[in-house]
Amino acid sequence: MPTVRRDTTVCPKPSTVIQTDDSKKGWGAALGNQEKGGRWTDAEATNHINILELQAAFFALKAFCNNTRNTHVRLQIDNTTAVAYITNMGGSKSPQLNNLAKEIWNWCINKNIWVSAVHIAGQGKGNIAVPSVANTDLVPPCSSTTIQPTMDFQTITKPTTSCPLQGATPSTQEPAPDGLSFIRDTFAQQNLPPDITNIIMASWRKGTQNQYKTYVEKWLAF
Repeated sequence: MPTVRRDTTVCPKPSTVIQTDDSKKGWGAALGNQEKGGRWTDAEATNHINILELQAAFFALKAFCNNTRNTHVRLQIDNTTAVAYITNMGGSKSPQLNNLAKEIWNWCINKNIWVSAVHIAGQGKGNIAVPSVANTDLVPPCSSTTIQPTMDFQTITKPTTSCPLQGATPSTQEPAPDGLSFIRDTFAQQNLPPDITNIIMASWRKGTQNQYKTYVEKWLAF
């Protein structure tokens, strides 16, 4: 298998880029000059920072992309764990984070949205105004998890996720683990380059491969 760097992956440019921020009291998100946000409940505020970061990303998607379809949305997040769980469509270390990542991807798949995430180095807080009162119509509760990220948007790293591509013909293939060879074959039928396919397949830990089989099937069916 050739050595492939994630930051050399050529992806369609995102049509929407959302930044997220937080305080101990609530979360905020920005899309251009638009800002949205809400206040944590007492129960939400007790959750681990990683859960709060990932939930904030989900709330930001709902706030700005509820009527969005057929596009690539990029999230800028100051938390490497949240970025990893979005990029890998889940993970095996935290069931709570894994379930929330599944919710995010299922929500995006149903709207034919490809979501990517990049890490932004935090050099301060409060770049986005965090409202003191949540807009429950805009962002209704959707899970037992919660929110509270910490973010700055001055230093943005390159994307850490792969995206659907067109125009390349795969050549060599590696066997996919745990009976997921059909996914690799489908990627090939979609003209996804083998290097990109290898990145996608390698990004899934064994504990998440089977449960994401259904989600990938739905995404590939679009």
